[in-house]
Amino acid sequence: MPDPLQPTRDLPKSSATATDGAQLSATASHNSPQEAPQPSEVDVVHALVEVEQATKKSAAPEGLTPPDRTAPPQSGPSRTLGVILYLSVGFALIMLLGWTVQNGARRIHSSVSSITDWGNGAGVQSGATTGGTSSSQQAEAENLLGRLASGDSIAADQILSESDRWIGGTQRTAKANQFVNVALNQRDLHLRGAALQATLALDGVSRDADGLNRLELAAANRNTRAWALWMLGALGNRGVEQERVVQTLKRYLDDSDARTRSGAVYGLGLVATDETVPMLLERFRNDPSAGVQESAACSLAEAGMYTHEQRMVAAASLVGWLDDAGLSTPQKEWAAHALRDISGLNFGNDAWAWQQWYSGTR
Repeated sequence: MPDPLQPTRDLPKSSATATDGAQLSATASHNSPQEAPQPSEVDVVHALVEVEQATKKSAAPEGLTPPDRTAPPQSGPSRTLGVILYLSVGFALIMLLGWTVQNGARRIHSSVSSITDWGNGAGVQSGATTGGTSSSQQAEAENLLGRLASGDSIAADQILSESDRWIGGTQRTAKANQFVNVALNQRDLHLRGAALQATLALDGVSRDADGLNRLELAAANRNTRAWALWMLGALGNRGVEQERVVQTLKRYLDDSDARTRSGAVYGLGLVATDETVPMLLERFRNDPSAGVQESAACSLAEAGMYTHEQRMVAAASLVGWLDDAGLSTPQKEWAAHALRDISGLNFGNDAWAWQQWYSGTR
């Protein structure tokens, strides 16, 4: 759903996560032209090692007298070899730069589906401490998270019963972040609920009034708002004062900043109570930001924590809007994409076919 983990097209994600350009599902993104194969991180590392070794071999041995600068330039094979080496180094650096930029952009794009960014120190923002981290407890937590990411429901049960005790003894690590992100993209709501609760614990947010007060204060600060809105949704999903959480998030739906509105949309999608469905439908249809519209469609489909029954309530409106002249072409695309996620079927933008499908489910 967001690396909380910050995350749009009309804005500078991820969402956790930066917020409002999220995709229509936690795992799915809009179809795009096939990209040319890109080198993996391992390939890039190997290329750099080979370049470094070749450069060392071509350098003068340490301790020897440098060649006479007045000597005539090299010619023949040795000069050709030097040119080839120089071009190889340049090519490798260009490849690395291009791969880094593209890989970074891809990660930013995927992080918006979960609204918050796991890599931006949200644990520090939340007030979590790292000094008391227990290596054994951290290892145990990461082991459970690894099992959760693989779809282990027993691990999910253990996390739900034990994660509150992680606070103060665990923290975010690259490994923990990776496992949580994978778990948040599972279709099983039980697994995803455990991932949300693990997120709260790793960021030091207690599942009580103190944790809620801390997040409300963080939401009031623009520097921590995106993270806090997502975490408020996670806290509400785990049963902490849901009505208060919904009202807090609702206040941000009318903020002048589209990223803030998108963050509130994702938070409401995580709380996923019946009353939040019409709130997101209203944002999808009427928000002036295309990014917020897309965030709402995403949350009503796969990024949110709604049950299938709740999503079918949203589907009734989405189906009816497919041939509505008042909706933009992108809105109709997002509505169709959400319906594909909800139904598991693909009728494209065929409003009549979707209406027939919905009628057949009643």
